[in-house]
Amino acid sequence: MINMSIGGLPALNDGNNTRAVLYNRLIEQYKVQMFISAGNSGPGVNTIGDPSVAGKVLSVGSYISKDTWQKNYGSDSEFVDNLHYFTSRGPREDGGFKPNIVAPGSAISTVPTWQPGGPVPGTYTRRPATQCSTAPRWPRRRRRARRRCWSARPSRPARSTSRTSSTRRSTRRPASWTPTRFQAYDQGNGLMNVGAAWDLLKTNIKTVDITSSVKVNTVLSGFLATPGFGQGIYDREGVTAGQSYTRQYTFTRSSGGGGTSPTSLTGSATTARSSWPSSIAGQRQR
Repeated sequence: MINMSIGGLPALNDGNNTRAVLYNRLIEQYKVQMFISAGNSGPGVNTIGDPSVAGKVLSVGSYISKDTWQKNYGSDSEFVDNLHYFTSRGPREDGGFKPNIVAPGSAISTVPTWQPGGPVPGTYTRRPATQCSTAPRWPRRRRRARRRCWSARPSRPARSTSRTSSTRRSTRRPASWTPTRFQAYDQGNGLMNVGAAWDLLKTNIKTVDITSSVKVNTVLSGFLATPGFGQGIYDREGVTAGQSYTRQYTFTRSSGGGGTSPTSLTGSATTARSSWPSSIAGQRQR
């Protein structure tokens, strides 16, 4: 398990640079999982930081509860569940789904005696940042949570980064957030839920590999790996509000069993059509 709290907001955050390719290969080859800070460039759309944009990396945004807000900052929030204002939002430039999850991102920590400026060295201070939501040392229980999920393997099956990552994403808790407050590009799959992830991992779940392709409209979409196409719908320019248009998704499954499965696209003013098993073709009207 690797934790990294580095990065920034590059001109093209599509997860297709050399470093992202290297991280993806490291995860697959050495069967590890990387938890990387989503970044502190929010709250704007498409502010997700590199290198958390790498496809196989778990990008973590910064969450804060009402209780923590009151105790750490001395003020009250109207809502039980909140995101820090600064936490970076998705999607990637190619519409890719980031961040993957959010976790508590405000902690009280000691100030190193060698650190000049700011709080008095040797005392305590607040540490709000996506590095806190990602870093295992703030607090120690978060490190135990990740290790617990990583070690949950019945009859000692081969450890799988895709299974563990999928479990962490699929057992999140969206809590009481409403679509008008936080959407998928803000929170990813939602708040980490260790207990549910542990229970699901013990069932030795199976994962499948599915890729997607859809037209993307942004100023930089011509610089994507496949110019004009990405993993998810992201129409920032070239589309007028209220204008009807169609987007066709192509999904390709490269692993897993056969058979058919229903699917749908959901959202505001959305219609969907689908077909299996070779591909899923969806039409979205805005």
